[in-house]
Amino acid sequence: MAVFARVRTARRRRAAGAAVVAAAAAVAVFAVSGNLNDSKSEPPVLAPPPTPVQTTPPPYDVTVTLKPVVKGRTVTMNISATGTVLLPIAAGGLELPAQNLMALGQGSAYSWGDDSEPFSAFSNGTECVKAKTPYKGTGTVPADTHTYARPGIYIYTYRAKFCGMKESATATTQIQIK
Repeated sequence: MAVFARVRTARRRRAAGAAVVAAAAAVAVFAVSGNLNDSKSEPPVLAPPPTPVQTTPPPYDVTVTLKPVVKGRTVTMNISATGTVLLPIAAGGLELPAQNLMALGQGSAYSWGDDSEPFSAFSNGTECVKAKTPYKGTGTVPADTHTYARPGIYIYTYRAKFCGMKESATATTQIQIK
């Protein structure tokens, strides 16, 4: 009799284990079928991944264009620029209004390439420390005139500093005086 009791207990345990396995399988089938979209049993369509937030600043850069007009030994230099910079902060902490790009510069320097004294006027850069707003635009500076003492080939160099740029915007042009 003890043998029959042990067999019955073993059968009950096996039946209970099989029932647990069958129930788990039914739950798994139900869970998988709940994730299907259509009759083709394809997986659900997920939303596209979120767009990453831009952490690098846009490229700040200015291209300076020089156009000399030569009349005899006198040269009139026309200077224009285009690019993207940060709007500098003026005295009192206010942002300068968007305007002629060249008026937003932190200074400039130029040399006519002869033995005349070069021009240079730069601010200390404190107006750029809190600058945040990008500005894309163009601008010019008033034409500058210079008369060379003698004929020759000269290299005119211009550079300007702007908020947001690591290096100054620089341009050179060759001037031939006959």
